[in-house]
Amino acid sequence: MSEEDNLNTHQPTCGSGEPSLHDEEILDLHARLLREKKKPILAFHIAPLVLVFMFGGIIFWAGLALSLKTGFFHPDVYDIHWEKLSALKEIAKKEGADKAGPSAVVKKGKKLYNTAGACVTCHQPNGQGLADFPPLAGSEWVTGSPEVLTRVVLHGLQGKIEVNGKEYGNVPMVPTIWKTWSDADIASVLSYIRNDWGNEASEIDVETVSKIRAQEGERGPWTADELSEI
Repeated sequence: MSEEDNLNTHQPTCGSGEPSLHDEEILDLHARLLREKKKPILAFHIAPLVLVFMFGGIIFWAGLALSLKTGFFHPDVYDIHWEKLSALKEIAKKEGADKAGPSAVVKKGKKLYNTAGACVTCHQPNGQGLADFPPLAGSEWVTGSPEVLTRVVLHGLQGKIEVNGKEYGNVPMVPTIWKTWSDADIASVLSYIRNDWGNEASEIDVETVSKIRAQEGERGPWTADELSEI
């Protein structure tokens, strides 16, 4: 009987006290297992090392791309393709403007706007207007062409006009106390309404007001159609 057959024929004693294998047979079995056991590998295979370096390189490249091409993950930067330095410069510029606050021209314009009997009467402190007077907040007429807005304030407005999708114009807007204001005062008020209540537009300079006043002279209120052609 072969050694393997001999091992297979032995039955356990199930607690009878007699071993199922003799000592010599156990030693032979251990020796055979040791001969068949594979030797441990003392180094990595080449393939796993290549994969480690490959995936490590991909992760490094992805991190570099994210850090340089995502606008630095700042909420004020909306172009994800901006490089990091450009984004930081834009952020610093905006933060500097916020810290500086409104200009002296805009501050002066706010005081004039809120003068009793002036703009605030019809357009309200929050710029939302009244039933017959359109809002200034979010108005495309306010943040649009400086020359169009200047003409409206200097000469008034009559007839139908659409603002923020709603039609106004039942009551004409005519100049009142600001008819006697200087060009600098008019420029200040216009600059203020273009930069409050969420509006963001360039300030209007005195030269623009003076030029339009000289060009148009004394005339009646404008219509929306006339202003659209300017």
